[in-house]
Amino acid sequence: MRIINIAGKSYYAGLSWQTLSAADNIKEKIKEFKSGYYCVRNLSGMINIGHSEDLDDGKYKKLYSLASNVASVKKEPWLGVFHIEDNLYWLIAVRDNQAIIPDGDILGTKEEIDRVFAETISIGEWDSIIESGTLEDLKALLTSNGNYVLTVNKKLDVIFIVVIGLLISAFILYLYHRHITQIKPKVFVPKIFVKKTVVKIPQYKLMPKPNLVLYKCEKELNSLPGSFYGWKAVSLSCAANNILVTYKKQSFGTTLITPKGSISQNGLEVSKNISFSLLVPVKFRKPLNQNDILKLVYGYMQEFNITGSVTNAGDKFMVTLNLNNLKMIPVFFTIPTFRIESIKITGLPLSERINVVAEVWHD
Repeated sequence: MRIINIAGKSYYAGLSWQTLSAADNIKEKIKEFKSGYYCVRNLSGMINIGHSEDLDDGKYKKLYSLASNVASVKKEPWLGVFHIEDNLYWLIAVRDNQAIIPDGDILGTKEEIDRVFAETISIGEWDSIIESGTLEDLKALLTSNGNYVLTVNKKLDVIFIVVIGLLISAFILYLYHRHITQIKPKVFVPKIFVKKTVVKIPQYKLMPKPNLVLYKCEKELNSLPGSFYGWKAVSLSCAANNILVTYKKQSFGTTLITPKGSISQNGLEVSKNISFSLLVPVKFRKPLNQNDILKLVYGYMQEFNITGSVTNAGDKFMVTLNLNNLKMIPVFFTIPTFRIESIKITGLPLSERINVVAEVWHD
């Protein structure tokens, strides 16, 4: 989260949003955050709440959330991208009942926002889309109906002062008692070193976000040649750290001229392996419970007629999806711990069949 200055006023942008039922206990929800900053929007029959752990620049001030200020000015669902300054862009995405979606209040470079925009636009139909909004366009949307961003631990300073006061008082009483009773100082006894416990890190925290894997896979797919001197690319397998392209010999092809890669023992296939590394995120949204994950995964599969399976594997679900279009995969990116293990595309180049294997960790 950071402060954005527009038309002489300052706003906060870059919160992560979620939508709750109006019957949910908002005070308890805020306590779950433990630290950082939050913003609450009361909508019809539901509550939209944003949260951020960090403030990237400046000290905290009681300012409006930029997304809450403009979310309701256009008919939902709507999506907008605005150029703020230099290479800084802001994306807002508002769907049902004017609610800001989880990744619908994002700041980033043009390349970062372009990726988020491509993922977000595939979620569903949009009533209106602003692809290249300017600062003037954003000024025209500003209202005075936003919601303030507040600190989660507002009373922390008071509690800290009280605790320090109690410690000082206890120390003074200790010195007074020691002086009166003339107790000799105790002999220092070294503490026993306690063996550190190993903290088990869920595997999804070590894996790149699914949009990076998909972007890499799409880029390689789009760069594949239709044919290469009698060799045709027939399959593409993408993982978090490598891509495997398989070429098959056509009737007029020979192994005298082949694409780069390893030739199979029968001389009919060539396999090209591409290794790379993708960034692993440092911030994570809270995992959902098992029921919520099943609701979302099956819900998206049923909504978009996607076949596949979901298998329980301890702390996670293994999800297999069968699709015929890569553009459907980002629908699942709204699930916090959805991580792609592999994307296998066969039937190239005309009749693509796509198999996605992913893991989704639950709390």
